[in-house]
Amino acid sequence: MSIHDMSRPALHHDLPQIAIACINDDILHEIFLQLAANSLFPCGTTIREGTSWISISYVCRYWRAISLVSAQLWSCFYLTERSNVAMVKEFLRRSRQAMLHVTFSGPTRSLHPTDHLVRMAQMLSAHTERIMEFELFNLYPRETDAILSSFTSPAPHLQKLVIRSIAVAYHHTLFGGSMPLLREISLAGVATSWLPYKNLTMLTIFHQEAPSMADLLWTLVNCPAVEELLVGFFTMSEVVVHHPEPELTIALHRLKRLTITSRPDHVLSILAHLSFPPTTAVSLTFSGIPHSAENIFRYSRRCPSLSAIAANVQHAVLEERFGACLRSADSRISLKWQWGREPSDPLYTGFAATLFPALQHLSVDYACTTDQWTHILSHLPTLVSIAVHAPARDMTALFDALGQVPRQDLVRGILCPVLACVSVSQLDAFWSGEYIFERVVACFLNRAAAAYRLASFQMPFRTEIIFPPALLEELAAVVDKVEVQDAFHKLLRIR
Repeated sequence: MSIHDMSRPALHHDLPQIAIACINDDILHEIFLQLAANSLFPCGTTIREGTSWISISYVCRYWRAISLVSAQLWSCFYLTERSNVAMVKEFLRRSRQAMLHVTFSGPTRSLHPTDHLVRMAQMLSAHTERIMEFELFNLYPRETDAILSSFTSPAPHLQKLVIRSIAVAYHHTLFGGSMPLLREISLAGVATSWLPYKNLTMLTIFHQEAPSMADLLWTLVNCPAVEELLVGFFTMSEVVVHHPEPELTIALHRLKRLTITSRPDHVLSILAHLSFPPTTAVSLTFSGIPHSAENIFRYSRRCPSLSAIAANVQHAVLEERFGACLRSADSRISLKWQWGREPSDPLYTGFAATLFPALQHLSVDYACTTDQWTHILSHLPTLVSIAVHAPARDMTALFDALGQVPRQDLVRGILCPVLACVSVSQLDAFWSGEYIFERVVACFLNRAAAAYRLASFQMPFRTEIIFPPALLEELAAVVDKVEVQDAFHKLLRIR
């Protein structure tokens, strides 16, 4: 019996003629489906409280009849340690042959596998051929592995697979390695064997042992409609390191988000094979030490799509995000890296391999050494303004770098030759030391002496700190316009 076969008059003649009673059966059924699909209540735990979607089947005889006749309505399983095994069995019976949407959610109160969660997984595994969506969230590795171990049979109708474990769980093969209709996969916290994925629209895989370059490229070639490509690898095959000059370019015309986390040479060698729209949001994280620093510069200029995005960035932010992060103000492009023992270490060159030829404005909320600032700013020659938003004790190195005078034995000239405006905010008590003001003034004295005079310098104070008058006079002599305000917004000097 289906919804359309139901006889409304037989079940509905005694209902009051109110608006809800006049709703078409199909619409009422769709409302029920939406309630079930968006329910976050474990199966069989909240009926008595009236908070489960199942409570709609107790409103009246007609609503109950619609609920019971719909197999699709009972096909959504949201399972936690509070779920009722008997209710899961009843859901399976009422769902008949409908496609299933299965979600296991934690965390649980124990680090060890919960027996009835595993039992429910085993019950559902007998219906693997009906599973359309499978999700697992916030469970510990042992629980994750115990549940996944129940699903060894092929999943011929699975379209969406999402697994996010609390810590890294190792599981060799998912659903027997056979998921021919899979369109969306998101794995984080579970390391599994790489499969020959095809026709995906979303590929999100982190904390993985990476495939060979050949396997990865095969997947990308066979996923031309992918919209989200987010991958993070522990290590990568040596095939990548010794890969010849890239010839294959994979056009991903629908790509909206691209995230790659790996060693610098690995990240850039993958990019060398990709072509994507200028509207793609790109996030690159350079982690670990590359196998070969030469590979970085071999591949760094071979991704025109990335270069096109970077070429349009005019305003960027340098901030702390578990390391250094340089991102565009609209977050369309983001580069993250960590420093090695020396600024020139290959670990850093992942950042150095990406150019921002039109960058004019930089906001700074990150502390570096003078050498590190020198390396960063040497790749940003078009900067017109710098806005500093960090305590002075962290920023003095920036002014030391900007004030370096070119030497004849160095090919590099002065940093940021077109720099015109500098502003400093979020000052703290560490600015009370006169040596800090001395370093700021020395920076702009050196630049003026080298014919790179600053047009504007702004510094508002939040505390009762006073810019030493003598140093302020020196600063005003080499900067066209100086604006310094005290904590009461009193303008101390303007020129």
